[in-house]
Amino acid sequence: MYKILLVDDEKIHTKATIKYLNTRGFNTIGASSPTDGIVLAKTFVPDLIIVDIMMPEIDGYDFIKTLHREKSLSQIPFIFLTAKGMTQDRISGYSFGCSAYLTKPFDPEELAVIIQNILRRKEQTLLDLKLVLKELKAIREHFENQYGISPELQTSLQLTNRETTVLEYIAQGFKNKEIADLLKTSVRNIEKYVTKLLNKTETRNRTELIKYVYFHNKL
Repeated sequence: MYKILLVDDEKIHTKATIKYLNTRGFNTIGASSPTDGIVLAKTFVPDLIIVDIMMPEIDGYDFIKTLHREKSLSQIPFIFLTAKGMTQDRISGYSFGCSAYLTKPFDPEELAVIIQNILRRKEQTLLDLKLVLKELKAIREHFENQYGISPELQTSLQLTNRETTVLEYIAQGFKNKEIADLLKTSVRNIEKYVTKLLNKTETRNRTELIKYVYFHNKL
């Protein structure tokens, strides 16, 4: 059951919304002030936060900023509620990183559907991340049990000996600083080698580079 935290100083509105969301299968709790909301967020650790922008003490923006100082809470998606529906206000909300922006009064059914969509996307993102990590783990184990870059791949990419060595370390999961220490050179030099390797393999980042090596290396 997904956990939802609603932070809104309008108690009647908060109570009604919580009641509705709970009938839709969510585990929802509320806070009538930003201070209480911060305490509840740390103990309850919700899957999603709904927060009113206009509140006493601090506004919704500062509330989110405060939460994001906590590493364990910094990735929680949030929905902004506001009595203002101007385009610029919505732009500000989305620029700040909110997953949705609803103007009061809103349809509670619409809110429930938005929450479901946000959490479904979050769940899919986590699954995708787990798959990538699983792939990288398999690739790393593969290289730990092999001797390194094959002569065929080295020739096809026209790699220098130093580029080959850097690529082998990258494939094993070493970071630039670690590679620089192992090769007794600067991080800046390693960054230059990484850029050359990305260009030669036509990949965009280290993850794609590792996958490229894994699928093209023949040992």
